[in-house]
Amino acid sequence: LTVENVTRKGKIIAVFTDRFKNPGAKITVTFENFQVNDHTIEGTKRITNKGKNAFGNINYTVEISKSKISSTDKTVNFSSLNNIEWVEGSSTSTPLDDVFSVTGSSKGTNSKGKDFTITIVKPLIKKVACRYIVAGSTDIIPGSGATRTLDYGSGDCDDKATVTVLGVSKEITLHK
Repeated sequence: LTVENVTRKGKIIAVFTDRFKNPGAKITVTFENFQVNDHTIEGTKRITNKGKNAFGNINYTVEISKSKISSTDKTVNFSSLNNIEWVEGSSTSTPLDDVFSVTGSSKGTNSKGKDFTITIVKPLIKKVACRYIVAGSTDIIPGSGATRTLDYGSGDCDDKATVTVLGVSKEITLHK
C-alpha cells in the first residue's frame, strides 16, 4: 500500500481483551514482516486502560518493548514506558476536541550504536485537532554527550519547537 510516497507492507496485529474505553482493557500490538519503505519494524506495544485517575481523567499506560527499526545498513533499538492521560474531550462523540497529556521515558541505541535516553520533563500535550505536539518538553541524553532539551511551546498549534544544548537555543521546524 503506497500513500503519499510511503509504501507499507506486512501486518500489524492488534489483540484486544475488551473495549478500549473499559478500565482494565489491554491491547497488544505486534508486527509480522512489517515494513515502511525500506525500514523493517519489530517489537511489541502494550496499551492498558488504567481507568480514571484522581482528576477523573482516563489513563492509559503504553509500554513498548524490544522495538527495532532497521534498514539495510542501520538499526535503532528502543523501549519506553509512558502514561497517557485523556485530559479533554473524553465525554464527547467528536475526536476533534480530544486532548492528551503524555509523561514517561524511553531508552535505546541509535543507528550508530550509541545509547540514549529520553525523559519527558514537562508533560507533552497533544491535541487531536493539531498535527503537532503543542506544549511540553523532553530531555534527550545521548550516551556520551550534552543533554538536548526539546521544548514544544506553550499551546499554539504550530510546527515550531526549540532545542537547547549547553545553554544555546535554536528554533526548529517539526516534520509531519
